[in-house]
Amino acid sequence: METYRRKWCVRFQASLNPGGYGDIIRKVQTDGLFANWSRVWDPGDLAETYLSLTVDVLCGDPSHPHARTFLQYAKQAADRALEETARWLPTGDWGNPEGSPGTTRGTLLRAKAFADALMADALPNPAYLIEAAHLVLDEGHQARGPQFWTEVEQSICLSAVQLLLIAGEIDAAKEVFKWRKSFERTRHYYEWLRDLTRAIPESGQVASHEVLSHFDSFFDVVRDPAWVCPKGADAGYNIIEDHNVLRVQLALIKQRLLLGAPVADHWQDVVDLIAA
Repeated sequence: METYRRKWCVRFQASLNPGGYGDIIRKVQTDGLFANWSRVWDPGDLAETYLSLTVDVLCGDPSHPHARTFLQYAKQAADRALEETARWLPTGDWGNPEGSPGTTRGTLLRAKAFADALMADALPNPAYLIEAAHLVLDEGHQARGPQFWTEVEQSICLSAVQLLLIAGEIDAAKEVFKWRKSFERTRHYYEWLRDLTRAIPESGQVASHEVLSHFDSFFDVVRDPAWVCPKGADAGYNIIEDHNVLRVQLALIKQRLLLGAPVADHWQDVVDLIAA
């Protein structure tokens, strides 16, 4: 298992320079977190931007106060978005059926679940994760035609499978791999996750060495802070989401399902799976 701690620390230190974390915080303090709120078209993406910065800091220096600041921003954005009931209606900008309201709300619920859990050092709320996953998967399953079933939709659905795994919904996660839909644009990612999902023990026992090796064959690549997902028609990955959110999801799967270890009161262990 490769160690990336030094690379995460170097990345963190570089982000303390002008144009980095301090400038982001000063801008929020000056303008307010919700300065352009009426123009936010994807509130989950906004919340996950700050969640991703939280992970950057935690992996580089878990004791630095910037981690708490960014986490508070993520939680505040997620909490306010969930209160904006009018914007989630079909006549609203977030709930407009001409867009992707399921994915938009699913992303927000994921951000809410992870931000709340990190803040309280608790297990992510499974109800949020399950609802988020089904919103995304229902939208993806209904997509018809290659223009609506691109690498974007494929990647998002595979991420939703991971949410079901974290929530312990193993059977529901396996059902996705019975879909009669092509995942060619994300083929390598799809096959890795399919084989992992099929092999995850359902009775709570620790995963075998073979399953852990299969998991780490991808996770140990993704954990590298310098990793950039290969994209393009022939890449076979095309992971369309924030890399740190992906890292958190995979670390939670490893901690809870493969190692059989608790998440509540052990978020530092989860972060260490990414950075150690």
